[in-house]
Parts: sequence; structure tokens; C-alpha cells
Amino acid sequence: AEREKERIMRDVNGQIYTIQSHIPFVDFVKTYKAEHYRGLKETSRRFYDSRIAAWIEPAFKDKKLYQITPLDVAQMLGAMEAAHVARNTRVATRAIVANIFKMAKRWGYLKDADNPAKDAEIGRDSGAARTIWTPTLEEARAIIAQADAEVALILEMIIWTGMRISEVVGLRCKNVDVAQAVAYVRERNVRHVMDDPKSNAGQRTLPLGYLAAKISPLVAGPEDFLFRQDGGDSYTDQLLYRRVRAAMTAAGQYHEGNAFHAFRRLHSTLMSKRMSLFDLRAQMGHADIKTTQKYVAGDLDARRDAVQDAQDEKVIPIRRKA
Repeated sequence: AEREKERIMRDVNGQIYTIQSHIPFVDFVKTYKAEHYRGLKETSRRFYDSRIAAWIEPAFKDKKLYQITPLDVAQMLGAMEAAHVARNTRVATRAIVANIFKMAKRWGYLKDADNPAKDAEIGRDSGAARTIWTPTLEEARAIIAQADAEVALILEMIIWTGMRISEVVGLRCKNVDVAQAVAYVRERNVRHVMDDPKSNAGQRTLPLGYLAAKISPLVAGPEDFLFRQDGGDSYTDQLLYRRVRAAMTAAGQYHEGNAFHAFRRLHSTLMSKRMSLFDLRAQMGHADIKTTQKYVAGDLDARRDAVQDAQDEKVIPIRRKA
């Protein structure tokens, strides 16, 4: 009787499994969003939505969950490469597909099927990769000279603190201590959505130096934003982008795809000569020290001076005996 019961239950469970796996992919995505999104930040949800709407759903909209194969995922990524979508975006899109099928298996929609996105090829084309430009301090000063007073101060904040533009425009007066000359990064403003910093490492205390005196007149009520519009709302990077672009253009220093973040890279480059890499990671608010390394621009003059100094000291290279 027990053996017969097990046989019948296997058939029943198998039938349930089959029904669940036959759910249309677009219907499962609705379940995925309802359940998985609860653990995501608002900014992450919007990124997921954009990738799903742009590429994932159009590629699989006519298929049921169980019908999607590694070839289907490869063809989707191939279409993205052909459209010159940036490689990093393709990597992120593949990760979202992989996560969708991971959750499908965890929730019992798929039983033993392999994840079709697991080993999908991203492609070699770098896609719409922009040229990363880091200004010199002299170039930054020229841009600041062309900017309006508010944008000029924002650029100075980024150059000397390393804050992200979303952190600058999300900075409330209560998180600025003028007397101690420090700013406490606790929030960020991403497209009019107030959110926590990108990671736990993003919550940090930053020295202001001479900037404390310059921003002191802006400090108002505790909940007020340091940089705010006439109505009291904070700016966003989109609202300020045209103004900084105009200043960069006027200074003859506009580089396509580079704006506020270029000045954050300048901060990292300047401080790399004065801080250890570990202190610089804390200053920049990076979770991974490898990310910090990518922000430091090479300095040929510094390397040339180092070689010249060594030659002036008549350092003789060690030679092996024959």
C-alpha cells in the first residue's frame, strides 16, 4: 500500500510540475517581480524593469517557461551585441535571466532543468563603450571658472570629497557638520528617489576642509537639502547635467559621456598620491578595492619623475653572474 501510494504521488507531483513549468514566461515574470523585488532597492527594481522590458520579455514572450533553452538566451545576447549594447549591460541582463530561472527552480516551477543562462556567451564586442576621461586639476579649474556659482561649488565638493553626484544632491543639512568640517553620507538622490547609498561602504564620513566655510551659508533646517531648488526639493543629476555640460563646453573640455563622474575620478587620482589604497577605498565608498583601482588615472609625469629620480641617485640594477 505504501509503495502504491508513493507511485500515485509521484504521478500527481509530476503532473503538478508539468503544469507549473508550462506557465507562459511573461506570466512567471509577474510572479518574479512580486516576490523577488521585495528585497531590492527602488533603483535596482527600475534597472531590472528596464532590462526585462527592453530585451528579456521581447525575446521570450511567446514561450513557456520550460521551453526556453540556452540557445534562446544566446540568441538574445547575440541580438544585444549586434545592436552594440554595452558589454556590461549584456552581462547584467544575462545575470537577471539567470536569477529568474534560479527563482523558478527554487519556487518549484522547474524541477531538474539546468539554468539556460548559466554558460551563455556574452560576446566579444565591447558595444557602446564610452571613452572614460579624467580631467587634470588645471582642466577642472577651467571648467569651474565657466560654471555658475552653484554648479561650481558642487564640482568642488566632488573633487575634494569624492562624493557621487547622487550623494551630493541627496545631502541634507543635518548630515553636514560645519564646526567639525565633515559630511556624513547617509542618503542619495537617484532620479528623484531618495535611497540608501549603493552599499554599506557608501555610508561614510568625509572631511570637508576649506569647503566647510563655503557651504556654511547653505545650511538651513535639518531636513533641508544642502543643494535645493526654489521649492525646497533636491536637484537630480539630470537637472544639473546641462549646466555642467555648458561649463565644460565653454572651457573647451567637453567629452561625450563624461560629466560629474569625471571629477570623482579626479579626486581618486589626486588622493592616490596621499592615501593608502585602503583609505582611498573608504573615501570613495567602494565595497571592492578593485573598483577603486579602476578610478585612478595613470600619471606619466609622475612615472617619468620616479625614473629620473632613480637615475639621479645612480641606482645600479643588479646583474646576474654569467
